[in-house]
Amino acid sequence: MFNKYNVLDSDILVYDTKNDNFELLKKYFYKYLTDEEILKIEKFQNLEDRILHLLSHSIPKIELAKLLNKEARDIIILREDNKRPVYKDYDYNFSVSHSGTYLAFVLDKKNVGLDIEVRQKRDLKALEFVATKDEILEANDFDDKYELWTFKEAYSKYLGKGIGRYLQDYNKNNIDCLCQTIFINHLVITLVKEK
Repeated sequence: MFNKYNVLDSDILVYDTKNDNFELLKKYFYKYLTDEEILKIEKFQNLEDRILHLLSHSIPKIELAKLLNKEARDIIILREDNKRPVYKDYDYNFSVSHSGTYLAFVLDKKNVGLDIEVRQKRDLKALEFVATKDEILEANDFDDKYELWTFKEAYSKYLGKGIGRYLQDYNKNNIDCLCQTIFINHLVITLVKEK
């Protein structure tokens, strides 16, 4: 089901939903979700969005349950004031990201932020919003720009703040945490993790 990649001593699970049948996934995963989570998923018109949100709401419960030998349906995920998802009553952190048909997930005792992007030719103009002109100039090629973008997004999740201009103040050299980017086929994955 998932491909597993070890980055900074954390296992990142990557799942491609491209050929998934939503009705079959519902039968398996809905039992782990609250009525509110199900209603949110059902509101999506796009089938791909439904699948990604179904997995991003259920996988964090299932993975923590496996780790702690608990029932996944008993694990509750809350949203902090900044909308960051957190486990209620468990001292674990997780981060979820999706791009295209791919979903990535990481679970750790330490604070984490994760981003996955499908590498494809496109305008990365949004970098101007989160990176300095010097950072953009130093990103010599397409892969460098994707690495820069995934770092900024993963770091924003690590901070629990969301994307914003404030990210221009941070780069891999001035943060007090670990950061690693991996390239797998057409995917770029960056993990930011507490030391």
